[in-house]
Amino acid sequence: MDHPTSYDDDVYAWAYEQVAILRDLAASRRDLPNALDVEHICEEIEGVARTDLREAESFMRLVLLHLLKIASVPDAPSVDHWRDEVLVFQSDFQTVVTPSILQKIDTGRVWRLAVRLATSQLAREGDQILGGLPVECPILPADLAGQPFDLGVALDRIVTSTELGRP
Repeated sequence: MDHPTSYDDDVYAWAYEQVAILRDLAASRRDLPNALDVEHICEEIEGVARTDLREAESFMRLVLLHLLKIASVPDAPSVDHWRDEVLVFQSDFQTVVTPSILQKIDTGRVWRLAVRLATSQLAREGDQILGGLPVECPILPADLAGQPFDLGVALDRIVTSTELGRP
């Protein structure tokens, strides 16, 4: 590794680098103590890293879910609450995301789940989700990670991405 990642800069990338080092060490050094359970240590480190990725995807899903509800029912009594939720979840996303996590987020899966949840939640209230939504997510993880985050721009991106492109 020419330039190892710092734990403080990107814990997700650091974790996978450490796992690779540990596995290389275990393969090349037969003098390691038998009590050192390298494979299970590596699995635990990878598990922690996967948890960080799932947490980032969860916050992104929650942001998209609330943006979809606002875009779909802009006059709903809950709009102010949904707006607050978007800002909280976007802030939470920023605190957990790292450059390597940004590259690993399955944006398509997160988008499909957010659309499905928004459809279900709105239907329970007698509302419908915005028609003509694209298959691909119109908001990228990097959009949510950037500062400053503009809720109005994010909403506009969702609305204009529809087949209807309503104003």
